[in-house]
Amino acid sequence: MESAVRRAGAPALRLALLAVAMLAVAGLVSGCASPASEASHSVTFDSSSEKAVVVLGTTNHRAPSAPEDGLLDRPNSLATHWQEYDPHTMRLVPGGALMMSLRGHNAWEKTTVRDDIVHVLEVKPGDYALIGVTNTRTVTSFFPLHDENGDSSRRTLAPYVHGLEMRGKVDPKKHFHFSVEPGQIVYIGHFNFLHPGGGNHRIVDVVYSLNVAAARAALKDYPGITGEMITLNLALPTEQAAR
Repeated sequence: MESAVRRAGAPALRLALLAVAMLAVAGLVSGCASPASEASHSVTFDSSSEKAVVVLGTTNHRAPSAPEDGLLDRPNSLATHWQEYDPHTMRLVPGGALMMSLRGHNAWEKTTVRDDIVHVLEVKPGDYALIGVTNTRTVTSFFPLHDENGDSSRRTLAPYVHGLEMRGKVDPKKHFHFSVEPGQIVYIGHFNFLHPGGGNHRIVDVVYSLNVAAARAALKDYPGITGEMITLNLALPTEQAAR
């Protein structure tokens, strides 16, 4: 298995990432519930809403240490996959709520995955952990393919439709995770996913940062979303809110 790390730095932490697998390998199965995704620009949302709004930024670059080989290094799609976990046991919930940000699925879009994009998602309230990233035809999993009981994770043949579903225990020191309540608007930061280039799109590093101004600017495109945005710094050992 390959491994990767979340880059240290202000305010980032290190994260042990696990294995990359191509979508074509044996053992990938369909059947995961469809994840919550991008909110409609006509959505109406306020503090009395039963759902929640999550704001995050994503981008995808060649790792600084990667050699310049002249090969095309731009994946034409990028999705983050989040899964509900139980805060009491810290275990991912099989069949639990899923959340996904998706960008660049159309290779002819004006923006590329190297542009910084802010996503606004309408999701089921709860506790979520980042379980993996998909770009082009590559899956980078942040959890083992099997948990300590030998149970297999489930990864769909169509992750942009059905998302991913993993098994395992969330480690607060290794995994990005957060909680959101009904009627809340939370910004969980910007994620720059780095790949080694040379046509290899597996994620080898994640650089985490905060850009509150960009998050607030993105919300202006959703006039029906009203309320105070809470910033969660996921680089801290536990998520902490700043208004």
